[in-house]
Amino acid sequence: MLPLFRKPGRAAVAICGLLAVFGLALPVGLAIHLSVDSRPLGPRRVTDLIERFLIQGYDLRAMATGDVRVPRLFLPRIPKDWRGKVPADKRKQAFVILVLPLVLQANERVYADRQRLLDLAALSKKGKPPSADDKDWLEALAASHSTKADDLKELVLRVDVIPPSLAVAQAAIESGWGTSRFTTEGNALFGQWTMDEDNSMVPNDRDDGASHGIRRFPTLAESVASYFRNINGHRAYSSFRKHRAALRAKNKPLEGMDLATYLASYSERGPDYVEAIQKIIAANDLAPIDSARLESTVHPTLLGVLPKRR
Repeated sequence: MLPLFRKPGRAAVAICGLLAVFGLALPVGLAIHLSVDSRPLGPRRVTDLIERFLIQGYDLRAMATGDVRVPRLFLPRIPKDWRGKVPADKRKQAFVILVLPLVLQANERVYADRQRLLDLAALSKKGKPPSADDKDWLEALAASHSTKADDLKELVLRVDVIPPSLAVAQAAIESGWGTSRFTTEGNALFGQWTMDEDNSMVPNDRDDGASHGIRRFPTLAESVASYFRNINGHRAYSSFRKHRAALRAKNKPLEGMDLATYLASYSERGPDYVEAIQKIIAANDLAPIDSARLESTVHPTLLGVLPKRR
């Protein structure tokens, strides 16, 4: 058990803020016990509080319709006792609640990059070259999306948002709704492979002779950012990006259920993996979160959680 007056971390403040959003007041002593770290969590700590604010109601449907915005509350990692103390039925709801803000945050950043990119593309059509700062920015953006800085058309194809329902459903599959050791120990939400032995975790079922590992991340936000770069940059998902661009051209919404069809290459399961994504979206009524948005207020206690630019 931690000392009674241990200073609460950012995650503690975040959870307290989320509870306050729903009008659930906490005793000061209980709030001080909040923390997300590597030590065992006592019976009155994070996961029990998650159950309490779930009972109070975190209305994802209302958020999707614009009645309520998603709070800017970003946990750096999943609580260590997630698997053992949160009942399975509550765990799914809690997982969506905790992961959705991270996905919406990543989409905000991608959307901002896309708007700047579209502005530069429009200037290019008028014969106006980019400034030195814009050139540097384009080089970095192109490198992170595995393409060339002078191919603005391809960059526009790659730099775009991913439907939250799709990202959350994939995170649920790849992390076992947050119970995977890759997630609890390495903040890996999407099971991304890596050959970097110094920055990976070895799968228990890895084939003899195989050398890949599951990439670990310093925070959940970094994992989400890497997932976005993967989907938007890897050649395996070119059909996904082309279909997304076609929807854009027709001014149609980007929906996770639809775009999941083009992610068979993400897993060795192929079409079965696509079906699994779509089943999770349908069974957990995730489609409405494709319209969800973060609230405008940025809480100062959460500054510094954003993933680093690559």
